Amino acid sequence: MKNSNILVIGAPKSGTSALFFKIKRSVSKDYISFFEPTEDDIDKLDFTKGPYLIKEVSPHYKDWHKNFSKIIYIARDPRDRLISSIVYGAGFHKLPGSGFKDLVNGIRIFSKKQKDPQSISVKQIMQTVLGLEHGGAKSRIDLQLMEKAFIFHYEKLVLNDFAGLEGFLGFQLYEKNNVEKQFARVIRTKSSGSWRNWFLKEDVIYFKPIFKEYFEYFGYDFHDWNTNDTQIISKKESIYYIMKLIHEKKISRLRKIKSKIEDYFLKLKRQSL
Repeated sequence: MKNSNILVIGAPKSGTSALFFKIKRSVSKDYISFFEPTEDDIDKLDFTKGPYLIKEVSPHYKDWHKNFSKIIYIARDPRDRLISSIVYGAGFHKLPGSGFKDLVNGIRIFSKKQKDPQSISVKQIMQTVLGLEHGGAKSRIDLQLMEKAFIFHYEKLVLNDFAGLEGFLGFQLYEKNNVEKQFARVIRTKSSGSWRNWFLKEDVIYFKPIFKEYFEYFGYDFHDWNTNDTQIISKKESIYYIMKLIHEKKISRLRKIKSKIEDYFLKLKRQSL
């Protein structure tokens, strides 16, 4: 029996990386794997060959999904995904590219939130640190894709409940959940429900109508918006994680600069010969 092309897709910070690498460790050696392929990579794919295992994040839906007989869409409680996106977006994208004043201010705001969760809302953090309203909070639902996809919930990934997914794929999944080292930064909590320690009353009022469609489509309980009476945000999952991402991004940029300088001098050396 010919192996099927497999596509793992979902919104950013919904667990697509963890699921992709779990499947990658479980498929046969015949599979050709791509982690978030570029436009050039996609154009070069020859679907007469393969089989392929590809991980993509929305909203980069392509007509090319018709080439996959096994499509897995991973859904996640949008409140948890929002918190994960804010923390990761600040640490790996926004703050490392900011000026010193904005960098310090961003770290100060997250530190304040960690020490006193009631001190600032999630909405305010989005506006002041990331300069966003609800950008990225409302995930696009591609109905045409969903008709073909197996819907897998992130919460089942956390619980290691893969029975339904294994039935869809037709093989068992490797027990361990290990993301390859170069992508390990994407892992933060490996849990669900952390939004209850972050959301304030004003966040519930603001985000509830934004998430309504997503809740209803993917079967989340729209009536459960209860936050924790005693809110605790760990340093490891907030400010320490952000500092780690900032450091990693800075090191990555320095390495790229170093590589460019080395290439430049190597070019000069060759020209002088």
